[in-house]
Amino acid sequence: MKSSKSLILFLSFISVSSSVLSVPIVADKRLSTALAKVPLSQTEAHLKVAMPGLFKSVETGKTSEEKRVLARQNIENFLRNHSAFRYNAQDYLAADDSFLNTLIDLYLNEVENKGMYVFYHSTNVQMGWLYDIANEFRKQVGASAKKTAYQLRYEDKKFKDFPSVEAFYTHFDTKGFDLLNYRTVQNKKYTDYGLSANVSLFGSDGVSTSCSMHLFYATNSNSGMTRQEGLQRFAEHMGVALPFSKYDQLYHKYFWSMEGQPNPTLSSGYNTWSFTLRNCTMNNRMVQIFVHPSVINSMAYAAVAGGEKVIFKKDPMDLNGSFRLKQPLLKLRKDPLKFTNNLSTHSTIYDIKSLQARLYLSPYWVARPDLVRTKVVMRHPLKPEIKSAYRKELAAAIKEDLAATPKPAIKGVKKKLVITKKLQKQVKKFVKTQKKDTKKVTSKKK
Repeated sequence: MKSSKSLILFLSFISVSSSVLSVPIVADKRLSTALAKVPLSQTEAHLKVAMPGLFKSVETGKTSEEKRVLARQNIENFLRNHSAFRYNAQDYLAADDSFLNTLIDLYLNEVENKGMYVFYHSTNVQMGWLYDIANEFRKQVGASAKKTAYQLRYEDKKFKDFPSVEAFYTHFDTKGFDLLNYRTVQNKKYTDYGLSANVSLFGSDGVSTSCSMHLFYATNSNSGMTRQEGLQRFAEHMGVALPFSKYDQLYHKYFWSMEGQPNPTLSSGYNTWSFTLRNCTMNNRMVQIFVHPSVINSMAYAAVAGGEKVIFKKDPMDLNGSFRLKQPLLKLRKDPLKFTNNLSTHSTIYDIKSLQARLYLSPYWVARPDLVRTKVVMRHPLKPEIKSAYRKELAAAIKEDLAATPKPAIKGVKKKLVITKKLQKQVKKFVKTQKKDTKKVTSKKK
């Protein structure tokens, strides 16, 4: 197989014993092409299970307008009549048009990217603001390429501790009364490496503390720290001064309004009712995460709420089984009704609502746009010009602080962000190749 066609990129994985394993990760187009031909996306599979007689795939629509109408019908029908959250349906659908439109956009984006597996994660506005700072910081010190996925963990160097998702899980799989999600073992915190996620847009339906869609709507998510604590931890770890007052001004400017006052930064045309009742600190984020089939088993494992693994068996007599997600999600997408009917005999769960995922966010694949892609949306979208102004001001603030940082400290930062220049070159090469391939396809169509 020619490297120009398969985009073979070679990476080094650092093991717990500090030995280096040279492992090639291939973004095999054949796998994504085959997956794209599977009848349903993960969210559509979920909807078919929830309302088998009423569900209609958006791909039966001939135009983009027809597909959008079908997506709206499926979502509205599910939320009104079949969701465990249906008592909130009137709020979901009528109170705020932007929420429904965002769900439709995410749904259609998932269907358009059926060649990858998808996961959903919600977080609150404070964590979203901290992620924005960390991502811009990474970009300016050269630790993230332009096309790199939105980073949800900032300390790359930690990932040398575990070469695989199996090693990661095994380390934290200890007996204890605390939830695995929040466990600390040998001074290592689960949350520094892993991310909880749903396997569909409506995953964990009815579980208010686990359903990303509901957390996104209800603007409720645990951050575990204040804004000041989060920024201070990041700045201290990087060895760079990032004055809280400066960044807090940005937060208040773009994500805060006095209670009882509409926020002027919201997109025009959207109903801003919620901001006459509460302040803009309730503006959650939803992250849609696409993972290439080449690395799904290296990056994710099947889990229930709390992080404990789910075991899937080849048959009822299988005594071992696996917590890997590739085959279960493939079966779900091919025949969701058969998959759910077999759960009680072929897995350690009984209901599709119980199935979640945990993502091991190693930079060795998250940094590569051919393997991982993200789409980040806000509960209440900002106007495009306001969003652009926010990004520019944030970039200028970080640039100013980096300029005031001594060069030795900058070198120390780059060592902590262990994505190498070699990897950066590989990522950039991939992006250029992708652009060339797109031009060739476009010219052929003409």
